[in-house]
Amino acid sequence: MRSNTQVQIESVLREMFAGRERADEDVALREAREAIDRVAESGEPIELMPQNAYLRRLQHQMAERAELVSSSVVAEPSRRVRMARG
Repeated sequence: MRSNTQVQIESVLREMFAGRERADEDVALREAREAIDRVAESGEPIELMPQNAYLRRLQHQMAERAELVSSSVVAEPSRRVRMARG
């Protein structure tokens, strides 16, 4: 960053946080895959870690593909996905 123009600052911030967003998505999807396996094995419902609406939607889609029932529980900012057998 040579000068402190708004465009350059926004560009640097986007680059810095883009990596974190991808990492958050990877963690959320890995957690959902593990929960799907655990629910399939034990039959016990599982609540995942709180996530933003976009990541919760991805987790709901994964549960649906695995033929599990999912719902969002708890109020923001702690809203999370709960997975269970149908």
